[in-house]
Amino acid sequence: MSSFTRAESRKVLIVHADPTMASSLSRILSEAGFDVSVVDPRQGFAEGLLLTTYRPHVVITGYSIGTSTGEPLCSWLLRRTSIPIVGVCDGPETLAGALMLEMGADAYVTTPISPKELVSRINSLLRRCSSSRLRQNGRAEAARQS
Repeated sequence: MSSFTRAESRKVLIVHADPTMASSLSRILSEAGFDVSVVDPRQGFAEGLLLTTYRPHVVITGYSIGTSTGEPLCSWLLRRTSIPIVGVCDGPETLAGALMLEMGADAYVTTPISPKELVSRINSLLRRCSSSRLRQNGRAEAARQS
């Protein structure tokens, strides 16, 4: 069971250079009840500002962001946060998915995107992250009490 209640929004940040894909992802996730924010990396990505003001639970990025791959974003996120990353890869090509995982993504989906699969992957990541945080908090609390 997820630790998110209906009243608590699950925030997803979409960083994708293709406006059509970003819009499609946003629609799918909004319809599934997520609070979605979209950033076009070609307009500049103020990572720190956006992450500190929006505070997403999950970041979705494409295999190719603007003129570079998603690697700089994944690398930046991995150094500074524990936010799960989902990569979106063009076509059923498993190489693109493997590259996203190598760059630091926690999961990936391929196009054409199955809305059910995308939502399920995000929910799975949120459950795992929530469980991990609860275990870490429990260990920290036990250490304080001993």
